[in-house]
Amino acid sequence: MPEPRIIYIDPQSYHNLSVYDYHVLTALALPVLYLCSSCYDYKPVQGVVQKPVFSYNRIGNPLLKALSYAASLVRVARCIMRTQPRVVHVQWMKMPAVELPLYCWLRHRCGFRLVYTAHNVLPHNASASVAGTYARIYRRADALIVHAEYSKQQIIQMAGVDADKIYVARHGLIPQVHQPITAAQKAEWDTRYRLQGKLVFASLGEQSHYKGTDLLQRAWLNSPTLRHGNCVLVVAGKQKQINLEPLANCDNVVMVNRRLSNEEFYYFLSHTDVYVLPYREISQSGALLTAMAAHVGCVVSNVGALTEPLQAASVVWPQPAGDAAALQHALEHLATHPEEVRAMQADTAAWHRIDEFYSWQNMAEQTRKAYREV
Repeated sequence: MPEPRIIYIDPQSYHNLSVYDYHVLTALALPVLYLCSSCYDYKPVQGVVQKPVFSYNRIGNPLLKALSYAASLVRVARCIMRTQPRVVHVQWMKMPAVELPLYCWLRHRCGFRLVYTAHNVLPHNASASVAGTYARIYRRADALIVHAEYSKQQIIQMAGVDADKIYVARHGLIPQVHQPITAAQKAEWDTRYRLQGKLVFASLGEQSHYKGTDLLQRAWLNSPTLRHGNCVLVVAGKQKQINLEPLANCDNVVMVNRRLSNEEFYYFLSHTDVYVLPYREISQSGALLTAMAAHVGCVVSNVGALTEPLQAASVVWPQPAGDAAALQHALEHLATHPEEVRAMQADTAAWHRIDEFYSWQNMAEQTRKAYREV
């Protein structure tokens, strides 16, 4: 293998982000030194040198976690100085006040070009004061990769950076990543949740204010059509600073307030007819990309890139952000017109266009272009 001239750094490379890294690096097909988490839990990436350097997420104590992360940054710095790469590509900064000065100092010392992927323009539920920190990252990086044109324009407006240094690399679809569900486990969940024969609406994964789960609760509680129809709502995932107890009391709501295993997540997804994403704010949604990979249509708010699939096929139902009444109306329409949902599920031509539109090769092409031009 040729000596890697690109270092790709992802401290959060576990769960869905290990899947992301695997598909990006596989599609790139370049000699890369991949500095990843010791908790990387997907298939090994062929053709790259994979080196686990981050282990902070195994630690519960916040102080020890921070010290572990800082020690990992020392190991990262040593790798950079030893390798003398042409490009350093950073996926996330967990301690930006420390990492940005470190990478800038290393860049001055070693002469590489710094590429940063802005998965979200700002972190979820971020305070206004955080914007200045991320604006500095965007100004100091030599090239930025984003997943949607919306994010590019948002960064230009927020940080005043040159549009030419921002590359739009559309995020690929996220495939299922779980061990096969055993017959006994499936039988247990079938009995417990009783989803068969009903139109299933779902909100899966972490539940919080920015995701608009409270709007979904309001829409469901205010609608006799939804509460008494031949449908069920699944809200499954750890709830953070949000009270969904009133919704849990509904007879046709399945509520699971904890982190789901991959097997549980994909069990629920396999029974979902409509995925509900009433986000208040987002750049791009992994939940949307996971749902579309399973050919599940989504009710989405018109923020970030959630309505972008409409450029390829009509597989989402867009709604105004923050509007519980509009969300209620959309869900009621689908609950009383299940044939519309079934028709979308059966539209193989539409899903083929979505598969092509959100291909990992598109992301790889834009990433290679950033590496060449930076």
